[in-house]
Amino acid sequence: MNPFAKEAYDKKYQESQEYVKHYSKSVYYIMWRKVMSHLTITKPILDLGCGAGNFAEMIHDFGFREYTGVDFSAQAIGMAKDLVPKYTWIESDLFDFDYSQYDNATIVATETFEHIDDLALIKRLPKTEIVFSVPNFMAENHYRVYTSDEQIREYYNGVIDIKQVDMIQVNAKAVIFVCKGTII
Repeated sequence: MNPFAKEAYDKKYQESQEYVKHYSKSVYYIMWRKVMSHLTITKPILDLGCGAGNFAEMIHDFGFREYTGVDFSAQAIGMAKDLVPKYTWIESDLFDFDYSQYDNATIVATETFEHIDDLALIKRLPKTEIVFSVPNFMAENHYRVYTSDEQIREYYNGVIDIKQVDMIQVNAKAVIFVCKGTII
């Protein structure tokens, strides 16, 4: 099965125990806390590649009320709806989604860009704030990895004005970079 196909992600969400854990037990928890620290509680959030809704459940518990999650996996969207039914969940390919009503939102993309043609997608997004994360480790469904703050800034130069890059140590070898900026 193609590791980038919708069916592969549906299967991953069905079979992995990672997505049924409470968000505080997730390997991504520290990274999600850093992402949340860059958000404004009163500003709408548009989460690209929202997955099974674990990050959304966390920010809901911290008082965020305006949130839309988008993912192409039907399995992930179903799981997310169960976690936070009050949020808006949309099953859609990110390249088919209409972003026109989200100029006022902060865009979040955690562990999404390494799976897609991110530069092409970013060019379609509203010129607004963005908080995203990218890894330094390869996986079967990653197109690329990132090795440093400088590499990230160079790669996204011309599409995102990056204001801050934080390095989150996930384990002895794995790092996730959390980036905050403005889409240009």
